[in-house]
Order: sequence, then C-alpha cells, then structure tokens
Amino acid sequence: MIKSGKNSISGSTLKLIAMAAMLADHAAVVFLEDAAVSALADAALFRGLSLLVTGKLFSFGAPATLYIVGRLVGRLAFPIFAFLITEGFRHTRNVKKYALRLAVFAAVSEIPFNLIAAGEPFSLEYQNIFFTLLLGLAATAVVSGEGKEPLRIAASALIALSASFLNTDYGAYGVFIIVLFYLTSSRRVLRNCLCGCALLIQLTAPLSLLPINAYNGKRGLNLKYVFYVFYPAHLLMLYFINELIIR
Repeated sequence: MIKSGKNSISGSTLKLIAMAAMLADHAAVVFLEDAAVSALADAALFRGLSLLVTGKLFSFGAPATLYIVGRLVGRLAFPIFAFLITEGFRHTRNVKKYALRLAVFAAVSEIPFNLIAAGEPFSLEYQNIFFTLLLGLAATAVVSGEGKEPLRIAASALIALSASFLNTDYGAYGVFIIVLFYLTSSRRVLRNCLCGCALLIQLTAPLSLLPINAYNGKRGLNLKYVFYVFYPAHLLMLYFINELIIR
C-alpha cells in the first residue's frame, strides 16, 4: 500500500478515471467503428502506439483517428477495475455479499450490453464485464483460501477457463489479470513488472499502472454503487443516442 501524499489518489479517483476511459472506448465503438471502416480501423489499432509516436495516426482521417484514440484510451479501464476488485476483496467484510452484488449487476447489465455488442436484447454470444469481475473475485477467493496450493491453483484456473467458456468480456485473460493483481498487491515493483508485461497485449493498458501506483489506499468519495449503475446506464445511453442518430 502506498502512503498518502500530495501526488497520491484515492480509490474513488481511480474509479472515475476507469469510467472515463471506458466511456471513451465504448463511445468510439458505438459511434465511430462503422464510419472508420472497421477493417482498416481494427488493423490500425494494433499499430496505434507506433502511429501515435510517429505522428502518422491522423493519416486515416478524423473518424478512424478518433476511433483509434478512443480504443487506446479505453485499454486503461479494465486493469484499474481489476485492481479495484482485489482491493475490494481485501477490505470487504463479506465476500459473499460482494459477489452477490456483482452477480446482480451482471444480470442487470446484460440487456444493455447485448444491445451494444449484438444489436439485440437477448444474446448468449458474449457476456458483460461484471461476469469477468465476479469470476475474478471467485478465483481470488480460491487462491487466497485454505487448502493445498496445487488444488487452489487448479481451481482458480478452472474458474478462469469458465470465463472463456462463457465468453465473458476479457475472458480467462481478465480473470488472470485480477488474480495477478492480488498476488502482487504487496510488492509494487513485482506488480509493475508482471502486470505490465501481462498487459502489453492490450497496447496502452500498462499505462494504467501510473494511476494505480499513485493509489493511496483510501476510499475517497463514497462511490460504492456509482460504477454499478454507471455501467448499464452508459451502455443504454450510447445505444439510444446511436438509434436517434441512425433514424
């Protein structure tokens, strides 16, 4: 845990940063993906950092450029939420209630998520991020629990695989990142090295370690339910705004 200081930030600030990054990401997908010509934009995303550094990012035109920037900014969101899940696990008085809260909002968020991801209210093709966070919490609880270490590792691996089977957002990789944040929570240098390397496949995601490293261990503003409500609400908002634009 980092001691409080002039440059340190609270857990509520971390949440706000992650929510802003997530909003930028989802807005880019909803409003700009088609206009940016998906094939070109998706290919450019994998070269986004080099394009940004060389100054050639803007050669794709405004829609594609904004799309790429939005997606790159969006990569900061999940690692911060993953880190906050481990903080919540370490400080909660009741893990079962914490898990139940995640499960309830996973169910609540599914229709808004489906509308954005599949264009229809009911779809089993892809599951929202709350399912990943819930499974990550479960895997963390197993890893930190009692019993023989090989069995705990095997059980957490099965939970991660279930995320891939259910096709949750970020899948097994997301569960792995959450557990990795937990296992390295008391060693910042090790966390930066291991999590930084694991996050590299998400391009700009390692930059999320900058605000995470500035975390002062304090809750800050009481935003306990803000993210839970914000997630389905912002998805619905983006969906309906896009529908109005199309019509």
